[in-house]
Amino acid sequence: VHGDIIIMESKKALKILVTGNVKGNFTMLYETVSKIIAAKGKFDFLLCVGETLGANPDDIQSYIQGKTKAPIETFFIDCSEYIAPFMHTKRTGYEIAPNMHFLGRYGVKEIKNMKLAFLSGQDAFPHREIEHKLKEYETIYTESNFVQNDIENLLKECKDDNIDILLTCAWPYDVHKFVTGSTVQQDVYKTMSQKIKQLCNKMSPKYVFASGPNKYFNRVPYKNERGFLTRFVALSTVERKKEAKDDRYLYAIEITPMSQLSIQELTTITETEYTSNPFSELTDSISKVPEFDDCWFCYSNPKLERHLILFEYPLAYIAMPKGPIVQHHFLIIPKQHLASTIQCPEPLLKEFETLITNLVNYLQWMNEDYVLFERYIKTTKPNGMHLNLQLIGIPQKFSTTLKERFEHFASKRKVAVEDVSSKASLFSGLNSCVKNIDSEYFYIEFFDLKTAKGRTKSRILHISGKDDKGIAPQFGREFCCHLLDLGDRLDWRKCKMPNEDEEKLAIALRDNIMKAKIDFQFPNIL
Repeated sequence: VHGDIIIMESKKALKILVTGNVKGNFTMLYETVSKIIAAKGKFDFLLCVGETLGANPDDIQSYIQGKTKAPIETFFIDCSEYIAPFMHTKRTGYEIAPNMHFLGRYGVKEIKNMKLAFLSGQDAFPHREIEHKLKEYETIYTESNFVQNDIENLLKECKDDNIDILLTCAWPYDVHKFVTGSTVQQDVYKTMSQKIKQLCNKMSPKYVFASGPNKYFNRVPYKNERGFLTRFVALSTVERKKEAKDDRYLYAIEITPMSQLSIQELTTITETEYTSNPFSELTDSISKVPEFDDCWFCYSNPKLERHLILFEYPLAYIAMPKGPIVQHHFLIIPKQHLASTIQCPEPLLKEFETLITNLVNYLQWMNEDYVLFERYIKTTKPNGMHLNLQLIGIPQKFSTTLKERFEHFASKRKVAVEDVSSKASLFSGLNSCVKNIDSEYFYIEFFDLKTAKGRTKSRILHISGKDDKGIAPQFGREFCCHLLDLGDRLDWRKCKMPNEDEEKLAIALRDNIMKAKIDFQFPNIL
């Protein structure tokens, strides 16, 4: 059986088949569909998402010429290179053969009282949250991609409609959020779209279907903004081989159109397993933490310099700093306003651990080691200190003497330090060392010796006392500049670049990380 009938809603329900990437293999697909119809009975229609057209023209020609007819009425979107001409000339849809309909570039179509919203193409700028320098790219139609203008027009078109099903080619950004133990593969992450996330949140459809690079994912339902459940299903690629559990390409549902349901029927939830809305702007476990619109790092700040953001996760983000010391200089920052790691809840600390592991893996792939530090200084203003962990790539030649170098650097500046390697890390035990939540401290860690069991790490801590003059605000930066003999990079303000240059550097760095052949857990890890 290639599909599941997962909801038996009423006698008014429609029976629908949905498939992932066809890639021109219509004959193979229809052979399977015919077998399902013979076993399960008639279905109302078939929906196709992902790459529908393919490089082999012979397969589809028999349908176009009328020699073969599709056994079921078929409606499809597409993101393959072969749909590019239709994205321009047949934007409102086109019947390519009897029973085979290209839905169009974007829009809403009513089929047997069911409202179907659709968006063809991949996101031209999937992870960009700011206006692109060439703003015309956000309004013109670029090959087989969609752009922001398409999203805005689609939302206007379905503003007053109850959308039963949303069809997209790419996955929505953050779809894995709140799904325990779920991670995103690198090839999937590359095509995940912030714009489709926006569609899912504002439309609140009953189903969202997408496709991707040979990946099947049936997400736990989530409670949408309108109070009922939405189901997200990503489907794999049509292939001759027997479908495995994780590469399924065909799915079946029974769905009653929302137009035929009362509000009570629609919002009554009988399922015991579902999550919060992963696309909501509200957060989960730390939602009561204050945020400040004038804080440089608070994610809610409309002036946050988002062009510096490399990767966004549920509770934190990785960014490039202004005036970086070296190319591999990263900031790891909680989205909400927390002053130090000892004030962070457990879910955030776990996310920090994953993010740091990701970046260290990348630096190792680049034949570099790292220095990670946090500096906490108490301020009188509630919005005065926003936690930011700094992680900097350094040449591996320094690692065997790094501990001695740092201790000497601290001693010359009369900063008392303690080696806490055996009893604390950034993620556990630090609060037992820093007993007073208001105590100022500086924490630093780095690779040390190579052993038979792998690399050891040194973790060093300074806690300011009552009689201390206090640690310099840029103490960690000063040490790294001293270590790397980069005295001209001491003051970040003198190292700032124009925003356009920062943006180019951030894009290049993000692309290089995504191309790296490493174990890198991309966003949506919770």
